[in-house]
Amino acid sequence: MKIEIINETQALKALEPEWKDLCARVPGHRYNQTFGWLWRGWECVLSKKNYELHVIVGRCDGRAVLIWPVVVHSHFAWRMLGWLSSDLTECPDVLVETGPEALEWLHAAWKIITYGSGIDVIDFRYVREDSPIAPLLEGSASAHKIYSRALFVACDSWTNWASYFESLSSKFRRDQRRQRRRLAERGSVAFEIAETAMDVRETLRWLLIHKTAFLDQRGIEEHWFRRREHHAFLQSVAMDAHSSGNLYLTRLCVDGTIIAALLGFLFKGRLDAVVMTYDSAWQTYSPGRILIEECLKWSFEKQIGIFDFRMNVTRLKQNWAKSSVRVGGYLIPCTFLGRIYVAWFGSSVREGLIKFFRILPKGTQQVIRNVLQS
Repeated sequence: MKIEIINETQALKALEPEWKDLCARVPGHRYNQTFGWLWRGWECVLSKKNYELHVIVGRCDGRAVLIWPVVVHSHFAWRMLGWLSSDLTECPDVLVETGPEALEWLHAAWKIITYGSGIDVIDFRYVREDSPIAPLLEGSASAHKIYSRALFVACDSWTNWASYFESLSSKFRRDQRRQRRRLAERGSVAFEIAETAMDVRETLRWLLIHKTAFLDQRGIEEHWFRRREHHAFLQSVAMDAHSSGNLYLTRLCVDGTIIAALLGFLFKGRLDAVVMTYDSAWQTYSPGRILIEECLKWSFEKQIGIFDFRMNVTRLKQNWAKSSVRVGGYLIPCTFLGRIYVAWFGSSVREGLIKFFRILPKGTQQVIRNVLQS
């Protein structure tokens, strides 16, 4: 395998045909591994942060067999390498052609990343345990590892919606029916899917406004959703997906007024639920729960295999999800300086400082953030 490292935006754009061709030969790849998603992530988000682009491309017999997209940035004295992604809570991955040589190709690319890129620390977040590179990362004795779970509903494991719904707790089902009755008393309830481009823009605008209001009401200052570049990313990928038939943007309405909305993406029998929010004026009616029920019911009707709740385990998701996959975060030192960083990151002193920071007044926290980011 011959390896090339692409580090220019125009060269990345020129890689699009090969990227799509490789995707066609990797049956299990996900929507966030497609060129369009990652191009928007670079264009809207990471390029605005002065990150350096590095895409490792492995070719055999003139065809791309491996594409490993990463970025490099400086963090104080350290050079950090992470995923090329949208910088959201997706699970990035390497694209590698299936076959007996896949492991050999991965090891060759891994050597370049760890020893040939001049970085101090590899920071790979949200790596699923079924990822091709998970064994490489797990095998690193010097890595600092953090594990979490990503929840999903395996719709194809159930006969139909009714059998799945009956498998949920009886208390939850009773409360769900009660909330639906209460909501119906307020007016005509409708579950709708945004179809026209104008409809998509208006529904997405509603979602962005109300998700921000949701964070404001809970005093959540540090959240990816607050950043303008992420709004631009979501708007761009939503319109791209609308054009390609991969968009899933739904809303719950009462007498024509939107009270909840969910943005997701459909791809190869999987529905990724990316952002869901609701109008807080209706929160006593559990509009988010009712909207998720409608989305799941639709997924069963359309024979969608997986309804993926992605990262961030919440009680709302746990009410519905029957399955989960382990997701790992890996900090791997590549230099002596990197070993210092990883040791500090996993230390009890750092944990104590974080706890102290969280009890400081909001204004003081922001001053510290500004100093650290300057």
